[in-house]
Amino acid sequence: MTLRLKNGAEVIFRAVQEHGLGKVRNITLAGAFIDQLEELDDGPDGEALYDEILGRLSDPRGPRKLLAAANPGPTTHWAYRTLVNPETRDRGARYVHVQLSDNARHLPADYVQRMEATKTNRPHCYRSRVLREWGSFEGAAFAEWAPSVHVVRPFLIPRGPGTAPRSRFPARASRTRARGGVVPCPSGASSPRCRCG
Repeated sequence: MTLRLKNGAEVIFRAVQEHGLGKVRNITLAGAFIDQLEELDDGPDGEALYDEILGRLSDPRGPRKLLAAANPGPTTHWAYRTLVNPETRDRGARYVHVQLSDNARHLPADYVQRMEATKTNRPHCYRSRVLREWGSFEGAAFAEWAPSVHVVRPFLIPRGPGTAPRSRFPARASRTRARGGVVPCPSGASSPRCRCG
């Protein structure tokens, strides 16, 4: 769908999920807006589509800016790395964090109260929908996950029989840990003081 303004400018509406890159190739844009950015594929296809739209912003008559709105998703999503995380976000990208309280006066009071009430009995929902934190999705397998506690740096495994250190954990967990993989605490401890690994 295209909307033509009185000054001759055109606003083009495209649903990109169905045909992906084919929907945005070969067009020149003065600006772009992506709604529900987190719904783009969270792998390389979604990031390629975002990069393609960004690369189409070459019309000198416009601001050549891309704006995006997103609900918080997992921290493994490319949008978090590219646009949200201050340590990895693209140069020139700006992130505006908005919480439910920032818009509460425009929402029904009972809705705000219901969402605020999730703080104690549904903390994942509260962090995601009220505080708008990325990585706070309900149903996470390891809610107490902390990379500083549960991820070990890669290390070399000694060669030869009898040279590998013994482990009190199952061999599968030891092999994964030795490859530098991520292994949850086998004891089930959720405290940052866990020293079992």
